[in-house]
Amino acid sequence: SSGINAEWPLRPGAEVTYDLVSPSQHRRSSPSFQHPADLREGLVNAYQVVTTDISSRASSIQHAALYNHTTKGITSAVGGVLREIPPTLLLPFITLPKVITQLSNGAQNHLKPSTLKEREEKYRST
Repeated sequence: SSGINAEWPLRPGAEVTYDLVSPSQHRRSSPSFQHPADLREGLVNAYQVVTTDISSRASSIQHAALYNHTTKGITSAVGGVLREIPPTLLLPFITLPKVITQLSNGAQNHLKPSTLKEREEKYRST
């Protein structure tokens, strides 16, 4: 069984759009999470996905404001923050599928532990 995967067709499009509207010096990077063994691990991974994505976005906004303010003044700082709005608006469309994937895989592995073993064996053999 291949497992539940919430990698919606919307997510790749949102990621491409995010990369296009993001300032070039700040690109999205997503940490990889291991498949959760149970629902608790799925919940922990989902929480980490949300906090990592929000923290990354907040850091990008802060960096844009500080960098532009120190180099070109307050007007540039405001412009830098405004340039960060489009990628910030797209963040939920990128984060939500990752969260759903972690939760659903955790629930599936919790209810049927053999699924996790099958998945681990599949990735070891490739």
